[in-house]
Amino acid sequence: MRIGDSQGNPALSLTKGSFTLFVKGRLKSLFLLFLVFIVFSLITRTVLLFQALPNLDMSLFLLVKIYGMGFFFDCVTFSYFSIPFVLYAILAPDRLFNFKPAAWVACFIITYALMFNIVAEYFFFSEFASRYNFIAIDYLIYTTEVIRNIRESYPVNWIFGSIFVVNILIFLILRKYLNSSHQTMTTLKQRIKTCSALLILPILSYVFVNLSAFAISADNYANELGENGLYNLVAAFVNNELDYDRFYATRDNKIVLARLKDLVQERNNHFVSRDCQDMTREICHEGSEKRLNVIVVVEESMSGEYLKAFGGKDGLTPNLDRLATKSLFFTNLYAAGTRTVRGLEAVNLSIPPLPGTSIIKRQHNENFFSWGALMKTRGYDNKFIYAGHGYFDNMNYFFAHNGFDIVDKTDFTKGEVTFDNAWGACDKDLFCKVVKEANGSYAH
Repeated sequence: MRIGDSQGNPALSLTKGSFTLFVKGRLKSLFLLFLVFIVFSLITRTVLLFQALPNLDMSLFLLVKIYGMGFFFDCVTFSYFSIPFVLYAILAPDRLFNFKPAAWVACFIITYALMFNIVAEYFFFSEFASRYNFIAIDYLIYTTEVIRNIRESYPVNWIFGSIFVVNILIFLILRKYLNSSHQTMTTLKQRIKTCSALLILPILSYVFVNLSAFAISADNYANELGENGLYNLVAAFVNNELDYDRFYATRDNKIVLARLKDLVQERNNHFVSRDCQDMTREICHEGSEKRLNVIVVVEESMSGEYLKAFGGKDGLTPNLDRLATKSLFFTNLYAAGTRTVRGLEAVNLSIPPLPGTSIIKRQHNENFFSWGALMKTRGYDNKFIYAGHGYFDNMNYFFAHNGFDIVDKTDFTKGEVTFDNAWGACDKDLFCKVVKEANGSYAH
């Protein structure tokens, strides 16, 4: 028995069973979507590979592993991605499923989104040497600041417009193949029998596939290339944490603590316990207490490579370099965090970053034994002054509950802001505000 479309073209052979349904029936559009997804994922991986080449110890065997594991994760990702399309293929009546304009719109949106993802992954990989991870989720929470910052930093309109033009060409190529899959006649029973098997794939992926269990190399770049950015993004959202061992160098705790005890020993303090893991010290004060005015400047996005004191050759920081020769200058410190919020918790709490969410953004983060709280007991007028909106990363709440009064962008008058962008007023405006607040505190 054969059923044809309105032009009499054979579209489905019920007597040939499920394979014919897959080749010429409704699942032809899903198979086309699979091919498109795999091709776009392959392009993304290749683009990122060229980015990572200077840092990769490349070999033919490693290249095969990258693309082999990459294809596996692309298929796993597609198994999740396909769920709504499989359900639609099962439940949609023929009249709705065969309405081609709806398929055209869906196809155009999907290919556009996949092409945009290539661009987004390119910039993310350039910044973090990684596929999407917990950092991306961290930023996406604050869509207003992030979107505005992206628009200020990149030619967004040109990017969107270029993708749109290229996507038209891709759509024209795919349309004729798409049309042939949306002119079929089927029964609900047959669709359930054929399509429901595909819903088993994401279940198997969820049960048996674990991202951390599929490392292909000791080189993190190779592992990142062998993954799928969209899979990583969803995994980061579900797990709500950054893999600490993967992104931070670690050593045996006993070795580290023994070395740390040796480093922090000074003439005016001693440890209260012989336990190698107990770092509690009793500090004996020498001389009279000095009541100094203290201003701490946290300079965001300032890498050591820019300072001449750390080997920089471009002369970008002459004032800081001059101060380095007249100051207590630490040359043995390393940033252990990936974002500003990590530096802020380290400065105020004297702790390294913890796995997962920063303490500043966690619940029950009030009233720690912190630098701010300690200064407050000594009578200092502590102020956390930020030129942006302090609700970002929960900074206002954390500092307000750990010894500081808050001054942020909402406390700047119109005349105090000469230039601002997505992240707040410029540094000059911030320093002027700091001086004004400091003078006010001193006067009182």
